[in-house]
Amino acid sequence: MKAREIAGKNIKNLPDEEVLAISLVSPSAFEILVDRYQSAFLRKAGGIVKRKEEAEDATQETFVKIYLNGKKFKKEKAGDSFKNWAYKILVNCAISRYGKLKKEMLASSPLDIGDSGEKALNFSGDYSERKNLEIKMDNNNFVSGVLEKLPNAFSAVLKKYFFGGKSHKEIAEEDGISTVAAKLRLFRAKKAFKKAAEEMGKRPLMI
Repeated sequence: MKAREIAGKNIKNLPDEEVLAISLVSPSAFEILVDRYQSAFLRKAGGIVKRKEEAEDATQETFVKIYLNGKKFKKEKAGDSFKNWAYKILVNCAISRYGKLKKEMLASSPLDIGDSGEKALNFSGDYSERKNLEIKMDNNNFVSGVLEKLPNAFSAVLKKYFFGGKSHKEIAEEDGISTVAAKLRLFRAKKAFKKAAEEMGKRPLMI
């Protein structure tokens, strides 16, 4: 579809399949699909992964895959709707994340509280507070170290979103990109952060 043809259309009222096709030429149109499906995707993913943050990540990953694979979608018969195709991608993403989450939980060693457990947990108030502060500082230093290893665009968007508290829209306006592009950049940045953190032997809980 050419840009001239798109200009004359009221895109918001078009079927999903047409909006997807238009978004491949005009990426800002993809925001319409995000608005249509984001809430429903979050509910569906949440029912699978059982965690809000994981559901959000699964939803973001789904939108990324839909956009990147948009050219592959073809409606050849009645059942081949965008909705069915999109939900299949979502469910696969959510199941994959849930599987990884279960492996991580099983790999984590639980706190072993035996006969000496009571003594081990009987910290004085001052010592406990100092220890918590040390852990927090250590994690902050680690996060800073990981951010330094990322491309500037990734570290910048993570800082704006997590430390600056800025929304996707605010980041988009600052960087001169669409809201969809900001969401995609943040998703890729989070993925790169997790990979870099794992390579350094630790996975912070902030991302």
